[in-house]
Amino acid sequence: MNKTLKIILITILTICFFFSITPFSTRGNGSSKIFIQADGAVDPPTAPIKQNGDTYVLTGDIYGASIIVEKDGVTVDGDGHTIQGNNVPLSAGVDLTFRKYVTVKGLKIMNFYFGILLNGSQYSTVIENTISSCTYIIAATGGKNNKIYHNNFLSSPNRVYGGANQWDNGYPDGGNFWNDLYGEDHYLGPLQNINGSDGIIDQAFEMDEDNFDGYPLMGNFFSFKLEKKGTTHSLYMVSNFRVSSVKWDSDKEEMTFYVDGDSNFKGFCLICVPHSLLNETDEILVNETVPQYVNYNLHNNEAYHWIYFSSDKLGKVRITSKTSGAEMPESPLMMITPPLTTIVLLSMLAIASAVIAIIIYRKHISKVP
Repeated sequence: MNKTLKIILITILTICFFFSITPFSTRGNGSSKIFIQADGAVDPPTAPIKQNGDTYVLTGDIYGASIIVEKDGVTVDGDGHTIQGNNVPLSAGVDLTFRKYVTVKGLKIMNFYFGILLNGSQYSTVIENTISSCTYIIAATGGKNNKIYHNNFLSSPNRVYGGANQWDNGYPDGGNFWNDLYGEDHYLGPLQNINGSDGIIDQAFEMDEDNFDGYPLMGNFFSFKLEKKGTTHSLYMVSNFRVSSVKWDSDKEEMTFYVDGDSNFKGFCLICVPHSLLNETDEILVNETVPQYVNYNLHNNEAYHWIYFSSDKLGKVRITSKTSGAEMPESPLMMITPPLTTIVLLSMLAIASAVIAIIIYRKHISKVP
């Protein structure tokens, strides 16, 4: 290969590598669009969206473009990626106009006029998204029977317009975090009338006569996936501080994570854990210290249980499990059961009897003339 050809090849590979790591960008005025078409195709095909059946997963961040969904019954999974506009008038991060049974999850949407458009949409779900710096976080003129919960709304003010939709998933799952909503948490329970805290604001948040969040969250919503014995388990937390580095240790049967924030304020965590991961909680420690307030049995159903704690101390949190549904190995003490003890004693007795018999026999032989 001559020198010129080598230079050309290296240049091509460098360009390919550059585009492979560069987020998708229209470099336009923020009004460009990415379509999930009625036939299921993604247009343009170069958009960082991977199709798996009716699920469309973002594989990279998107700048200067909106996602327009033209097909019913699909899921748009942001997988933690960002879609960012330039707040052009009437632009939308995700447009579900006149769609049915569409789920939008795991997206960070910012700098659009409308975060998500639900105009005329029905039976769709907006869950686990973070919407910030948008003129309207949700606009839903003519939209009804859509479920919107476990989102972080950080636009300040968080404006909502139109529709008649459900903004929570009941108790204790709760609704959304509104960063400009002030509330107190002195009570728990479906009616919020039992003394104690649960990470939910005591009063419902009414946007208008057709829209209210019955259980607004006291802190940001976080979702995580942990692997145990080859199986992936989903759990979520609500906290007024940042939650990070969530891990499961199968050997110790314990979960650890970090809560980081201003140490001048009390921190709290509401944790929803599947029984398949953590079946029975033994103890919660924050920096190896028992927190001031713990409710190990906030709520329980067939699949999940909810734990709440608050603490003046922040840092490493460790939750140990009594059983976690796993088979506990027998300890050496447990292995020495009464039958085994009996066998050992009988064996020793048999050996002693044999020794005595041999001694007696030898004495008898020595006396024979």
